[in-house]
Amino acid sequence: MARVDDLAERFHKHVSAPWQKNLTGAERTVFLVYPRTDERKLLARLPLYEEKTRQAGHGWRVFSFHSLFSEWFATLDADHQQVLLDEPESFHLEMDLDGHHDSPFTRYVATKLLELLSDEASDANTVIALIGAGSLYGFTRLSAVLDRVRHALRGQLLVFFPGSFDGSQYRLLDARDGASYLAVPITPFNGAFES
Repeated sequence: MARVDDLAERFHKHVSAPWQKNLTGAERTVFLVYPRTDERKLLARLPLYEEKTRQAGHGWRVFSFHSLFSEWFATLDADHQQVLLDEPESFHLEMDLDGHHDSPFTRYVATKLLELLSDEASDANTVIALIGAGSLYGFTRLSAVLDRVRHALRGQLLVFFPGSFDGSQYRLLDARDGASYLAVPITPFNGAFES
């Protein structure tokens, strides 16, 4: 738990600093990077991150990626579902596995997140916490979703990121080639706020 609590303190330092209003959505994105083995511990301590955010005088909202695949699948008509189940390789056409960033699932996830971002409670003084990024793995790229929604971000976006950061590349679940995000990294080791 010490690592999770240390990350919360680092986040608190970040969220307590004055927020610049002229930054792009990408520049108002924070990646809280932690070993994938800490996912459950971190989610269990999610109220601590909310507390740190509220202590800093900001609002807090959570968006979960966890159930979005099953929700999206339920929106398909029965024949379409059956084709996907009978021919699993056809999922390749529905998912963003080649990085084309315009798959039906990517659009669905981005639309759901945009609904939250456009809500009046997601104002310029609010942290939007994204949890469950690992559940996107194999279906779409987190970068594809974030690219579609950053324009709508008014406050700050906090991405709980199970994986690694090597100074230039983020690797979700340490499993694939990394992506470069224009984001503030908060890491357990040699992080942006290490004293």
